[in-house]
Amino acid sequence: MYTTSGLALVPLPRCPNYCATKAALHQFILALRRQLAGTSVKVVELFPPAVQTELHDAKHQPDIENGRQIGITIDEFMDTAWKGIVEGKEEIPVGFVVGMLEKIDTPRKQIMSNMPWNPAEFEKANK
Repeated sequence: MYTTSGLALVPLPRCPNYCATKAALHQFILALRRQLAGTSVKVVELFPPAVQTELHDAKHQPDIENGRQIGITIDEFMDTAWKGIVEGKEEIPVGFVVGMLEKIDTPRKQIMSNMPWNPAEFEKANK
């Protein structure tokens, strides 16, 4: 199980390094999941939105006023995340990420499904 972020899909200019690392991890997960398709290994990705935690407190981000109020509550996040885990979902978007994931990743996954991924498929596709 991996935890990325809604910012893996759409970056926030305020924190490009965070967004870039989450986007890279998301791409890795998509490729890994495809490589492991047909095996007993399940690759799970959790996509939290902003959650009301100490991450946004003045200690960590002094330029944000009332940072603890940013995002959804921990209870909201945990209820949705736990439900997705219990249901055995491979992708668990939470909050606003639900709509973003569908709009952004559905076309990406369609394109990816048509790409060769092993040497034999690649060679065949390029003849």
